[in-house]
Amino acid sequence: MADAPDATARLLANATTRAAAYLAGLDERRVSPTQAEIDALDEFDVPLPAAPCEAAETLALLDRVGSPATVATAGGRYFGFVNGA
Repeated sequence: MADAPDATARLLANATTRAAAYLAGLDERRVSPTQAEIDALDEFDVPLPAAPCEAAETLALLDRVGSPATVATAGGRYFGFVNGA
């Protein structure tokens, strides 16, 4: 268990790196995802694992498959398709 804080710190650093790359790439992306990026979400349509899996693997999957299928915006008042004012 002594490694748990280090593992958590590495996971958070990984998430930070991925988030920064996502934000840095927004200007080069289409605002809406392509049909192929939406279709790739089918990769999530699998049974839940019977045992725990590595958090870093889950984070990588979410980034690889989920990030391209999002609406490219970093606006603080954008909640999916509900715009606030």
